[in-house]
Amino acid sequence: MGRVFSMIQIIAASSMPVAILLFGPMADVISVELILVFSGILLLLAGIIFYLSSRKLIFS
Repeated sequence: MGRVFSMIQIIAASSMPVAILLFGPMADVISVELILVFSGILLLLAGIIFYLSSRKLIFS
């Protein structure tokens, strides 16, 4: 379990600079609240797609 969590931590830490490079300049143009709402909607859609795809795999 420790190896799995360390890999998740490495992935999260390595994605942080990419997110800063992407969302930093975007926050100067678009309001932060709008970015958070849009990101939340995308995360919700990704969760629904993942749920439906995993459900099809289980019941197939």
